[in-house]
Amino acid sequence: MIHSRYMPSHPLLKNIVRYFAFQPFDGTGNSNHWMTLFPNCTTNLCIVLDSCLVTNESSKINNSISTSCISPVTFSRCHSFELIVIQLEPYGFHSLVGLPMKHYKNSFLKLDDFFTLSELDKLYNQLYETKNSSLRVKLLEDFLLTHLQQEQVDGRVLFATRQIHRNPNTQLDEIIKYLNISARRLRDLFSTHLGISPKHYSRLSRFNHVAARVTNNKSSLTEIALATGYFDQAHFIREFREFGGLSPNQFRKLSDKNAEFYNFEKQE
Repeated sequence: MIHSRYMPSHPLLKNIVRYFAFQPFDGTGNSNHWMTLFPNCTTNLCIVLDSCLVTNESSKINNSISTSCISPVTFSRCHSFELIVIQLEPYGFHSLVGLPMKHYKNSFLKLDDFFTLSELDKLYNQLYETKNSSLRVKLLEDFLLTHLQQEQVDGRVLFATRQIHRNPNTQLDEIIKYLNISARRLRDLFSTHLGISPKHYSRLSRFNHVAARVTNNKSSLTEIALATGYFDQAHFIREFREFGGLSPNQFRKLSDKNAEFYNFEKQE
């Protein structure tokens, strides 16, 4: 299974697009084989070629948008299909469509809710006809640039999200003081641009840092919990279950993990 990622090349897209990903699935997984996407506050534009995704709630998703993802999304790997993902920065979808994200957080929407069917059909056909990854990235970039509503990201949002992403234990009071704005104003900015509060974004950022440590660090889970700012291991486990859907110990035992995508066997 090959998971190819490409960074945006156009200057206007570098601040709002995290990456483009192309992930083929050969359908060799059994009916109990699933893949989960952990939440990280990003919005993902997903295009499924040849088939539909079957989620853990037995629903089918095709050419969708998962906005401000704050809970795990799970889908079956027992079907053959190709998944194309445009993962936006936390504030990227707001820049793309210019709409307040507080109305769309943690939602699954259809691409044609925001873009016309004719232009989507043209994009799908072009993506299907070429297997060249560079050309595909160019097609996706051209599509995004056509719809980009705001070329500049609010500098305050850019600073706050990057600061928290680098260090999830950053005190929000420090950010408020640096930006010279009120706590309420910071919450309003996050609500509009991300759809969630700064505190929730901090919690999710810490969870993503912790997930990486659990995967790559051989320290005990207690040591990892304390090193990443959790008060105790119980709080650490509870939050890991909330955002990941499983315990840190279960997650550590899993194999074939990469990036934001993690495989696991669904428990019947």
